[in-house]
Order: sequence, then structure tokens, then C-alpha cells
Amino acid sequence: MSHELIVKFEGGLADAHKLPAYNAAKYLVGLTRSILIPSAYLEDKKVHHRNIGNTRAYQLNLMSQRSGSFESVFEYLVNPAMLVVLDPLGAALAVEFVKDIIYSIIRRSIGQNADEKIEELESKGKLDFGDMAALVDAVTPAMRDAHTTIGSGAHNIYIINGSHNVIQLNATTKDYINTSINDDEKQVKDFSIARFNANTRNGGAYDYETRHTVAFILDDEADATTINSITESMRRYAHLRLLGNDDLSSRVSLKYTAIYTPDRKIKKIRILEARGSIREIGAA
Repeated sequence: MSHELIVKFEGGLADAHKLPAYNAAKYLVGLTRSILIPSAYLEDKKVHHRNIGNTRAYQLNLMSQRSGSFESVFEYLVNPAMLVVLDPLGAALAVEFVKDIIYSIIRRSIGQNADEKIEELESKGKLDFGDMAALVDAVTPAMRDAHTTIGSGAHNIYIINGSHNVIQLNATTKDYINTSINDDEKQVKDFSIARFNANTRNGGAYDYETRHTVAFILDDEADATTINSITESMRRYAHLRLLGNDDLSSRVSLKYTAIYTPDRKIKKIRILEARGSIREIGAA
């Protein structure tokens, strides 16, 4: 099964149908790694940082440079029979599922939402949110490289699927992926734990104020009560989502530090402590 991917550059030198060679080469490696890292995960359910070239399960080939514009055309081939992680709806939808996974990981790395179908599969436990978060972390350095030509050869990069612009890279996404502000000030607020992977210590906490799920990592020094509070909140949150029953509150009070974007949006939090209520949280 095959899929055509078009990458179009606009603005700057790209409008004259050229890019600085070094920047273009670095972008190409970055984008390629950003596609192949999630692909390798789908083959064996492991997050790879090396040895992610073409395999029997998938291939990514650079096909041509279109004349008259600065557009690169890629061919993505996938063999569903060789994939460990498949769409629960079946192999017939493998190409769409693989595309949704790849684009969702890339979107999250630049501060955008994943595809709704992917988020639904995560909320139902059919996709491991912890693994998805680990993939975002693995792809982030590659996506920094994919932005190399932004401001140094082009103003915008469009990753196009068919007739639709799937992902746009620009100065805003470049600032997001290159700038993280670590704030060590401890904060306390109520969340619900939507997802948690004990192996990677990654998860997602629903923020009642912003109405968004925030990525988190559990601190290595977190105590047993914190772990119990997180898993209990997740159990109750799942109960609410699956059964529509709000008899059991899934709220949990978290003490955490945060990593922000330049405009003070939360990228990720580090959970230090979790308790049933704010008054039970230890002094900061």
C-alpha cells in the first residue's frame, strides 16, 4: 500500500526555486527521521532513535523535485502484515491509520493537537499514550532540524496529503519547538489523569481550566501515595469516559513544575506529588 507525500516551500529563496544546500539537507534528514521514528514503532512497538531506515514493513523514498516550484515528492510504502500496531478496525485501513499516527506525532511535537481518531483510541486504551508521548520526545530533535530552512531559505513549509494541507511549519512552530522555558516554581492545581504509562512514567492530565489534556512525566522521587492517587484518578476518569457516569470524581490534586512555550503555554508538567485534595498536598 502506498501514499504520496508532497512538501512545498514558500517565501524567501524558495520562491526563486532554490534553498541553501546545507539547510535543505538538514531539513530533509529531520523530516525523514520524523516520519521513520513513528514508522519503526508501528513495526515492533519500540521507540527507536537509530536504525530506522527502510524495512520490509515500510519504505520512505524521495521520488522527485517538481519543476516550476520548490516541491519535494515522497513515496511512503507500508506492508500491514509486518506491523505490530494496527488500527483496531483492521488492516484494510492500515495506510490511513499509519498516516494519522505519523501526522499526530509531528503535530504534537510543534504544539498542535493530534488527530481526533488517535486521541479517541488513546482514551479507550487501544493506543498507549505513554508510548505516544515518548514518540513525541523522540521526534522533537528531528523536527527542530526539519525547521532549519524556516527563516533561512523559506518562510513556510507545507506537508501536503492529497489536496489538503496537513501540517504547516513556520516561524511560530519553529519558536515552539526550539524554545522551552523551565519554571521550577512549584504549583498546585486539580486535574484528572486521562492516561498514564508506568513504564515510561509519561501520561496526560486533563486541565479543567484550559479544558485540554496536558502531557506530564512523573518525577522519579514520587512516593507510593502519589502513584496510587494517579492510578485511581485514571481509573475513575476511564469510568466516566466509558460509562458516562460521574458518580466517582476523578479529580486529583497535583503539585508540579512546568515547562512553558515563549507565550507561557504549558508544554509539559513534572508531577512531584498527587493527593486526593489540595489540603493534603505537602508544603512547597
